[in-house]
Amino acid sequence: MQIIQDHEQFLHVKVNPGAPQEDIFCTFVYAKCYTNPRRLLWEELTSISISTPHGSWGDFNVILHPNENQGGDMRRVGPIDDFNDMMIDTGLMDAGFEGDPFTWTNKRVWKRLTEFYTPKNGLIPKTL
Repeated sequence: MQIIQDHEQFLHVKVNPGAPQEDIFCTFVYAKCYTNPRRLLWEELTSISISTPHGSWGDFNVILHPNENQGGDMRRVGPIDDFNDMMIDTGLMDAGFEGDPFTWTNKRVWKRLTEFYTPKNGLIPKTL
């Protein structure tokens, strides 16, 4: 494994699983809780142009869709829009999940904040 970029909010690495497969790029994210630092993260992730197999895992600290939230105040849609814009710009999509739809709670609010995203063009190997 080779570290490509070590950022305050993410670690971007290259993994070579061995011949004959090609390199796989992985981005591990731990996003800040506040909107402005996350916007900087979205810009950084957008600037990483990847055309080889890759995936992004982690705690993005924002929901992708309103149905990923139960309870609490949903009046602030700006962070959701920013996150969706980044997903469109990077060509990533939600890889789906099994089990509990919520990954975080404070016993009043439940949210799905930890996710796995893959490219829409299907470049992620099925072995991951």
